[in-house]
Amino acid sequence: NESSTVNTSEMKYDDGTTAASSGAMSLIDNNSSSNNMPSAQTVKSLLKQLSLAESRRSAPKSDAEALSKQEWKFWQTQPVPQLGTKIQDNNGPVEENKPQSEIRQEPYKLPDGFAWEDIDILNNDHLHELYVLLNENYVEDDDNMFRFDYSMPFLR
Repeated sequence: NESSTVNTSEMKYDDGTTAASSGAMSLIDNNSSSNNMPSAQTVKSLLKQLSLAESRRSAPKSDAEALSKQEWKFWQTQPVPQLGTKIQDNNGPVEENKPQSEIRQEPYKLPDGFAWEDIDILNNDHLHELYVLLNENYVEDDDNMFRFDYSMPFLR
């Protein structure tokens, strides 16, 4: 004398399709013992419905499928290839190696009060100066959450 009640409603997706969804909290199995466990058949049914609902929300299998399902407003504002764009496979250096004769021989001019300095990372005083300079000035973000803090042996 099994009696199960399952609330079923429809979920509406952006593309206008619907899928049945089960309200598992409304599940009542009067035929189980005092621990109120649902029957195996009811659990199977719920798992099947959950699986069907989840499969509707899975990631698209291809660019064409993703493009046909919805508009990706965020990614249209980013400097990335749009869906469906053919990308040429020409990986390589941004700039080819130059012969030494084409490399600038004198360093760039710095603003007044600044000078180029050679650093000997084998000298502990120089290494400590480099560490302090980077630690106190090199920050990845405005909130100082990603502050540079490599160890001196790492810098060496």
